[in-house]
Amino acid sequence: MARPTRRARTAVYPARRIIKTKASRGNPSRIVSTLILPAAQPAAPGVHVTLEAPIEFDETQFAPPAANTPPNAEPDHILLKSEMGKPIRVLVPLSEDTVYTDEVDLVLNGKVIETQVVAEGEGLDPRPFAIKPTESFLPTLNVLNYVLRYVSGGSNSDEGPGDFFNIDTVAPGGDHELAAPEVDSDIVDGGLTKDKLVTLPDGKTSGLAIRIPSYEGFNYGDKIRGIVDDEIDTFEAEVPFGHTGKIDAGVTEALIAKAGDGRVAFKYKITDRAGNESQPSNALWLQVALKGAENLEAVQVPAYDDDDDSDGGTQLIDLADATNKDGVAVVIPWSDDFQPGDTLALFWGNSPVTPYTLTAGDADAEDDITIGVMFPAIYEEWTYTAKDDDQIVPADVLYHLKRGNIDLGTSPRKTVDVNVYQVGGGDPDPEEPGNQNLQWPSLVAASGARDKVEGDDFGKKATVQIAKQTRHTTPKNVFAEDDVVSVLYNGTEFASHTIVAADLVDTSVPLVVDMAADVITDVGSGTIDLQYSITRAVEGGENTTFSPIRGVVVAGKDQLPGDGKELDAPLCPESEDTWMYVDKVNDGTLLALPLWTRFNAENQEVLVSFKYFSGRDQSPIPGRDFEMRLTAPLTVSPAETLPVKEPDGNERPPVETDYIGVRIPRERLMYLSPENRFFYIEASYEVNNTAGDTTPVASATTTIKVDTRGS
Repeated sequence: MARPTRRARTAVYPARRIIKTKASRGNPSRIVSTLILPAAQPAAPGVHVTLEAPIEFDETQFAPPAANTPPNAEPDHILLKSEMGKPIRVLVPLSEDTVYTDEVDLVLNGKVIETQVVAEGEGLDPRPFAIKPTESFLPTLNVLNYVLRYVSGGSNSDEGPGDFFNIDTVAPGGDHELAAPEVDSDIVDGGLTKDKLVTLPDGKTSGLAIRIPSYEGFNYGDKIRGIVDDEIDTFEAEVPFGHTGKIDAGVTEALIAKAGDGRVAFKYKITDRAGNESQPSNALWLQVALKGAENLEAVQVPAYDDDDDSDGGTQLIDLADATNKDGVAVVIPWSDDFQPGDTLALFWGNSPVTPYTLTAGDADAEDDITIGVMFPAIYEEWTYTAKDDDQIVPADVLYHLKRGNIDLGTSPRKTVDVNVYQVGGGDPDPEEPGNQNLQWPSLVAASGARDKVEGDDFGKKATVQIAKQTRHTTPKNVFAEDDVVSVLYNGTEFASHTIVAADLVDTSVPLVVDMAADVITDVGSGTIDLQYSITRAVEGGENTTFSPIRGVVVAGKDQLPGDGKELDAPLCPESEDTWMYVDKVNDGTLLALPLWTRFNAENQEVLVSFKYFSGRDQSPIPGRDFEMRLTAPLTVSPAETLPVKEPDGNERPPVETDYIGVRIPRERLMYLSPENRFFYIEASYEVNNTAGDTTPVASATTTIKVDTRGS
């Protein structure tokens, strides 16, 4: 059979122009961007391209183009990861000159990898080739073309236009960690709440907008999916063609809500067009509160809610309430929204109160939480409006529930009326006790000494003087008619006076209040608080203003041993019916001094005195008296319950109380002279402090009768 006559070749067809950017730095196999555009110029000299029809790829094996890819761009043929290890399917066109016995060579990267012979009757349909996965692919760009060899024509041939495909096996990010996603600073600082969610780029899904920083191997068509607490999202953001800079992505509200409120980790994964998937990125930790607080109740203020207005007054937080040492109690009802670690941020009007952090114990008990609001916060809020005038000012009391840096919600407002007007004007230092605009009271002792009571003044009446003008640079009058002035000593009221018109005639003269002696002596020595209060009717009720506290130094006899009173007489346990006979005095005898009130072993000393009298006529015996001094520290002997053996072997009766012991020597007890072989000893002692008031306090006397006749 005669072969068909071939047509003369009359033209050289231009090759397609291949545009390829550099591979990713550090990952030469990572395709960054490949784009094929129609050639604008003829092929370079020496390129023998004589056929126009390109090789056809099975596009199902290759990645689809990135979003916004120009319509005139031809596929860059990035092989899908799922197709790796499978034959790459292509169709090679035949020219109209092809006849049977001609051969078709498929050329990969300049090497013929397969040759097919055209059989008789096969026609000119494109020839299917399958590039085996065992071929030596280059890690990125692989060039593919074909050659038609006309075997019967003396080995003449035509070359087809070149084409290519890409192999990409490197995941986005390569060997580098992906940076954490970014969000707006107000979400980082204030947490993620429902009002900070947006509509994601698909135009219909609610979620958190995130931004993806630049990463190794960035490429158009990369797809980004958020991860919340290690669960990957369904929403996917794609890098469009031509995009530069950070990438807008998102995480769906549904996935965030599934993780629940609390501290949540946000990550992302990137899948490139080939299907290579990155490792999860580093985490961005956010406080999440999409649910928010739904069960917050208004606070309770018992001092206001339970205020007794039966006398016609109004419910009011008055000065007494506000200056309570524990503050005004605000009760926050327990809520199911509370969790351990949450913070209750209480506000009295615009004044913040020290926040309260819930504990695990609070959560277990589910009891209401009580917080004391101290006077400075109450006063600051009131005086902002009242300007220290006698006026009722409403204050809104509420709290914010915070979890970490998120405000989960605000309780309803509780409004209370407040009037903390003070006599003397607004307190310039409300954290100090008493209104610092008022003068300190002054105690005048019987001797005229001011603010101290010592010596003979102790036990005598005194007076208290109260200035009628304030401490201001330009003094103001303190009192008004019908004010009730109360004077307190050691915190207890002992006198009261109602201001009358006569008290207001000369305000340069102090108000004088008598102070009975027992007011001082009943309290005793020390630095004692002296203060006065002024009660005045105000709008809504009455307020009591307290003065600053004066410390009065009192040093009375109550600081002395035995409170300055006569001490118990010494004890002589060996005396029998007050007599001591010769058999009891051979080794001397014990004199026991019972311990006294305000005993201080380290700060007291004792002087024991012995006076001798004749047993015949009770006259003093000259030259026999003597004394024994005991210095600190004094040695205490404990009370005895059983008889005690003396050095001479005799037993003496026990001393049944703690005592200081001294021994009367034998030579002081034996006969003094033939005419004084029985005599009396009057024993006593006195005790004095070694510091402070050293006035000695004497004891009662014990008479010891000694009879040494017959010795």
